[in-house]
Amino acid sequence: MKIAFLSCNDLDGFVVDDHYLQTAFEARGDSVEVVSWNDDRQWNLYDVVLIRTTWDYSSNLHTFLETLKRISNSGARLLNSFDLVEWNARKSYLKELQEKEIPTIPTLFHKGVTKGFLSDAFEVFQSETLVVKPLIGAGSARTFVVTKNFETNELTTIQDEIGGDDVMVQPFITDITTQGEVSLHFFNGELSHTIRKTPKEGDFRVQEEFGGLIELIEPPATTVDLAKKTLECLSEVPLYARVDLVTSNNEWMLIELELIEPALYFRMDQDSPKRFLKAFDQYLKA
Repeated sequence: MKIAFLSCNDLDGFVVDDHYLQTAFEARGDSVEVVSWNDDRQWNLYDVVLIRTTWDYSSNLHTFLETLKRISNSGARLLNSFDLVEWNARKSYLKELQEKEIPTIPTLFHKGVTKGFLSDAFEVFQSETLVVKPLIGAGSARTFVVTKNFETNELTTIQDEIGGDDVMVQPFITDITTQGEVSLHFFNGELSHTIRKTPKEGDFRVQEEFGGLIELIEPPATTVDLAKKTLECLSEVPLYARVDLVTSNNEWMLIELELIEPALYFRMDQDSPKRFLKAFDQYLKA
């Protein structure tokens, strides 16, 4: 089988471990090529195109989706599917999941950032600290933590970065700084492995690129139940999914459902590439 791992032009500064998966595919005779989504390719030359490290897509979502549509129409099998990616690309999906009784962090949506909107958000959430981030974004890019006594220059910085883009605002969950995020990795609907990502002292971002600590853990049963319930809300079973959860006041909540290009942390569990391959084969047969 000829497989493309869809990536991007520049991965400098990122931690990538897809070579573990590539090695597993190639060990059984499959051909794997890492290809930037920006490349002009004959996508029908591949049997399967796996979306992997396309970590710049959020800066040009329209073109990215156009590329995925061409891949999907070429005859190659796009995974995850175009429909799932298009749905997952905007964080407004959180509102849909909340309506299906999935506990999420309370969120307000708005076009752009104004002083009045932030002031209203502080009152609505009765919180001293808010998180502001774009509706289309990844890796904590253009994400800001704002306190109730924010200065004019802080607002100006946010406005310069966000522009007129759609944003989401949430109360800052303080447990993230000590408990971090728990990420459950599912392959074809089955739990493979779970990690905890904890930010370095003085930060709120859990990604390794910002100094976050990554560790393999056994997930609490309640997190597995919530993750499975979340996946049951989808229109189809994804080949791969990462369900990111946080806790607040001893209650687990969904912070993100990653269906496009999540880091899958194969290096943290030596058997996870084998589980992925098993799920991959079952998925294609189904």
